[in-house]
Amino acid sequence: MVCSLPLHLQGMTRLYRGAGLVHADLSEYNLLWWNDTVHFIDVAQAVDIMHPQASEFLLRDCSNICKVGSMEVVHCSTRQRDRTQQ
Repeated sequence: MVCSLPLHLQGMTRLYRGAGLVHADLSEYNLLWWNDTVHFIDVAQAVDIMHPQASEFLLRDCSNICKVGSMEVVHCSTRQRDRTQQ
């Protein structure tokens, strides 16, 4: 399993810098994988970066994506440990 956290962060950066938007509800449920590329879905609630709560939403999105990344690390570590114990 390849860590996808850099791809998630890259997507968030493109959304913020390129489109001037914050997803505002980003979680593992709003990530669609297709051809080894992550796509953000359910962006209807995205807000402009000038929205009064954009910073709060961005922080929450970052926190949610970091949780997804930490679950991947635990999952990868567990799989690696299981292989070495066989």
